[in-house]
Amino acid sequence: MQIRGAVRTQAMRDSEFMGQVTRAARAGALAALERLIETALLEVGQRAIDLTRATVRNIAEWIKANW
Repeated sequence: MQIRGAVRTQAMRDSEFMGQVTRAARAGALAALERLIETALLEVGQRAIDLTRATVRNIAEWIKANW
């Protein structure tokens, strides 16, 4: 009877541990995804700024050449 109880107790501890591991993995994955999205948004923002600068420069050059 004590062996069954010990096995049951260990199984509960293993299950709890796996639950903790799973929660930690999910939290880590969410944090990694958050960083990835943040990086992507920063890159897109930088590209938009670069495109805007290039467009303004092109417009200024056109104005100088045609006015």
